[in-house]
Amino acid sequence: TIRLFFIVTDDRGVSSSAAFEVTLGNEPLDLSAERNGVIYHVNAAGRNALWDLVNNTARNLNDSGNSDMMNTSAEANVFSKGWRVPLLTPASVFVKSPQFDYTNATVKTVINAINSPSSVFSIRVNDVEVGDVFLLSLRNGAVGVLKVTQIDVGSTSDDQRIVFTYKKQG
Repeated sequence: TIRLFFIVTDDRGVSSSAAFEVTLGNEPLDLSAERNGVIYHVNAAGRNALWDLVNNTARNLNDSGNSDMMNTSAEANVFSKGWRVPLLTPASVFVKSPQFDYTNATVKTVINAINSPSSVFSIRVNDVEVGDVFLLSLRNGAVGVLKVTQIDVGSTSDDQRIVFTYKKQG
């Protein structure tokens, strides 16, 4: 908290004073809390094809308004290695960033990378591979970074998924 005190004197010599307190937010600047997520094929029985990066939880197809990622597979047993923002969601966006240092990411390094002229964000990600890194600009205004850690392309929809870790503000 910063305390400011002002005295203002007009051209007639009349003075007035005011005091203000300014409290600066304590927004965490590191992204040390790593979370795990997974999205399954949209036809996987009893499995969630959507992930909510804001609240760190899996979602089903009926809860797309609270989700940030949805697998793009359209045909049963044929797995698409990608995701998109569900249509009803205020859009979180992603940009693939192969050179970004996921391990040592901070809010500042993510924001600097996001603001780079070469960063082109999208609501759809295709053809991901294990190790791919994505910058995140989430629907709640937070930023973060995501890394694909596993892709399972089993023979049935129930065995097809993308596993990832991510770090974000909040």
